[in-house]
Amino acid sequence: MARTSALKTTIGGHINRDNVFRGGIVLHPFIYRLIRVYQKVEFEAGVNEPIQIRTRNPLLAGPRFLAEVLSRAGFNKYTRRWYRYEVNERIVEIPFLYRTLALPLDSKVLEFGCNRSKVGIELASLGYRVTGVDLLPYKYTHRNFEFRRGNFLGLTCTPESFDAITAISAVEHSGLGFYGDAGDPDGDTKVMDRFFEILRPGGLLVLTVPFGLAALNNFTRIYDGQSLATLLRRFTIEQEEYYLRDAQGSQWNRATKDQTAAAGFGCGVACILGRKPAGI
Repeated sequence: MARTSALKTTIGGHINRDNVFRGGIVLHPFIYRLIRVYQKVEFEAGVNEPIQIRTRNPLLAGPRFLAEVLSRAGFNKYTRRWYRYEVNERIVEIPFLYRTLALPLDSKVLEFGCNRSKVGIELASLGYRVTGVDLLPYKYTHRNFEFRRGNFLGLTCTPESFDAITAISAVEHSGLGFYGDAGDPDGDTKVMDRFFEILRPGGLLVLTVPFGLAALNNFTRIYDGQSLATLLRRFTIEQEEYYLRDAQGSQWNRATKDQTAAAGFGCGVACILGRKPAGI
């Protein structure tokens, strides 16, 4: 029987084709494909949830419901041994959006980067007229929701036609090519300029982005004070809040801008309420 010398895993605990059980038994290709499909479904279901379940065991990666089943059945010691709970920035970003988006019902709202978000559908259900845009497909529908797929900069939008725009952890990916858009080092500022064009005078922008020590890779940007100011240069800032994640990844807490400025990758977030000045 074929064996491998070590259990190889990818980041996040997903199994590779060469992975084996700890006893050395090679996974049957069909079982491998089945687990990978299940992991993909679980990942997509939970990627935008504020509280996520992680595991270091590749055979348990993905099945979030198993941790819940074990916990409800009284087997908490196994839950604690096999799984850990990680709280991401959505725990503060989404409440910030709903706390600051003060608009009358029937207002027109654009959600930028809606692929795995429920915000657009939630706003539509509350009575707002929502347009969601993303490079990737969107699976939810509602009579008050319109989905437009494609590069946002190439989509036709009527100038000054939206009362508000929401962009929750989305602008920082623009122009980096990770999600299939064309590479453009100024992609984020071009998106912000387009926001400005299609917002009515006095319209609101709810924006959240990673904040801390400035960094850039092929997936995301982390903004510092200077680059965030450049990003927001055309908007009037009405409210800004900063949050830090603790070392264990189990909670986020309010912090000052200066405190958050020293945050590393994935540890700080800026939540901004901006407004397009009236009369422009």
